[in-house]
Amino acid sequence: MPAIDKLLQSISEVMFPDGMGNQPISLESHGYDGDTPLHVFAWRNDVAAAKLLLGAGADPNARGEMDDTPLHVAITQNNVDLVILLLGYGANPDLRSEFGSARELALDSGGAIATLLTGKADKRL
Repeated sequence: MPAIDKLLQSISEVMFPDGMGNQPISLESHGYDGDTPLHVFAWRNDVAAAKLLLGAGADPNARGEMDDTPLHVAITQNNVDLVILLLGYGANPDLRSEFGSARELALDSGGAIATLLTGKADKRL
């Protein structure tokens, strides 16, 4: 079994808990809550797994629960390395979820991620 398949199957219980199905998981799968494997690994702060998924063709702009993208999750997790990785693979910071765009979320949070997405230092620092 290729490494990417093992990685995807490692999250089957997260994506489909309580026996919701032992179906194979692909890069495009959406779990019971709407999240993709890339969302799951973003929530886990697993940059290495996210890099493997993105390298295999995972969509950095996939919509999950409440229309969030993996970039929304990375910002929520305050994971600068993951934000940089996702942006490098074409994540769009202007896509909106129910809570606003990833860029707006970063600006509200401040810090290094806000600087990454705006190029301006946070004056609150």
